[in-house]
Amino acid sequence: MRNPSSPPLPDWEALTGALYDACLQPEALARFPEQLRQALGASSAAVLSIHGRSGVPVGPIQGSQLDPVALASYQQHWHRHDPRARFALANPQLRVLRGQDAIADADYAATPYYNDFARHIDAFHVAAARTAPDAQGHIGVLALHRPRQLGAFDAPAMEGLAGLLPHLQRAIQLAERLHAAELKAELGLAALDGLRLPALVLSGQGQMVLANAAAEALARAGGPIRLGCRNGALSAGTPRETQFLLSAIARAALGEPGGALTLLHPGTGERLAALVVPLPRALRAAGAIAPDGMAPGGYALLTLRALDAGEEAGRLEGLLRALFGLTAAEASTAAALAGGASPDAIAAARGVQISTIRTLLRRALDKTAAESLRDLARLLGRLG
Repeated sequence: MRNPSSPPLPDWEALTGALYDACLQPEALARFPEQLRQALGASSAAVLSIHGRSGVPVGPIQGSQLDPVALASYQQHWHRHDPRARFALANPQLRVLRGQDAIADADYAATPYYNDFARHIDAFHVAAARTAPDAQGHIGVLALHRPRQLGAFDAPAMEGLAGLLPHLQRAIQLAERLHAAELKAELGLAALDGLRLPALVLSGQGQMVLANAAAEALARAGGPIRLGCRNGALSAGTPRETQFLLSAIARAALGEPGGALTLLHPGTGERLAALVVPLPRALRAAGAIAPDGMAPGGYALLTLRALDAGEEAGRLEGLLRALFGLTAAEASTAAALAGGASPDAIAAARGVQISTIRTLLRRALDKTAAESLRDLARLLGRLG
């Protein structure tokens, strides 16, 4: 029998509609934790996405009646020490969970996690629901909290949360599809699909944002780059290669020179050059804002190229123009530099002043984020 002191049963149909709105509209997402909190008589609530293997929160946590400092502390540190979260990770078959299912109340009250963190936000009793992992290994989580004196969440509340789960899964999938389409339009990445080179846009943490058709085909064929293996991030054939690429991606996402590395295709033995650069300005719309408020410069572009592949005439110039937005004059000058010609020789061959060639190369340096002519020549060698 339902406890008379429990809050009225929530309007689950209204909550379901609010859930879909939350996944499609940023302002609705900010409201949803509060709607959920009020409906289930919780003192606080949170909506978050975590990596299914590590439990690391992915992206910002949306909370209601939770101090932003506490949310940041959980995201950065305390998620690793949450005994209920660790239990949930070890039991992926569970879709809804009460705190007592994971650890007895008396034992929980004695943990450092509760005494040093959860006690200060009145999070003794917990009710949580989570989705199955998506293609990137991410799990959507709804979490509600109550202080000790209010008592645990009852069975009808847990049944209602379980009923929300299929809608949460579908809403997240819909939001991801819409987000990918919108982001592709914002970043102006239609040019990527026209490239025969496998090309991926990655966050500074190495997580895939977008991939062109060639990259998707390479991944399906078991190529040298794998996605979603380490906290959702890219990985390569060896730890050294993985660390090099992740470091290069992190630098490139900050607008600094990334790096290049030769990889071996595990299936064919083919040698591939992996080139990491900041996402070129030519591939994003002016003024576009990326997810979580990150500026478009917070992305890296990774391209893969077979080192022994035949190249048609002018292909390097075409790549420079498509990837980095170089003009025809800038691209041809950069390509001549890659071919071994000096700036003086290029100027003499074209019958122009050396200052003209230096101006063109300076613009090419700026657009490719290369720090020097040597860096530019090295980058072009990997492309061409």
